[in-house]
Amino acid sequence: MIHTRGNRRDYDGWEAAGNPGWGYDAVLPYFKKSESVMDPELAKDRHFHGTEGPHVVSSPSWRTPLAEAFVEAGRDSGFPVAADFNGRSQCGFSYLQVGHFIS
Repeated sequence: MIHTRGNRRDYDGWEAAGNPGWGYDAVLPYFKKSESVMDPELAKDRHFHGTEGPHVVSSPSWRTPLAEAFVEAGRDSGFPVAADFNGRSQCGFSYLQVGHFIS
């Protein structure tokens, strides 16, 4: 299962449309509480990631040649690589994060 929260502007837009409590700053603590990020580099970013929740988030254990080609194409085009899609910015090319729940 791909683990992608979405963009801050979506949540803030829902709140602005009359849905109190749905702004990004309001829901981020719940994302963090539910996560157990296994990637040591991502886990360092405690502002955006949690490490003690029931939803295990990690990098896939293998990558297809096509995924490698897409990321390399992004790099060759001058885009940032190794973006954390669940961090500060979703701009750039990266391998997806995946998740599963501890049973």
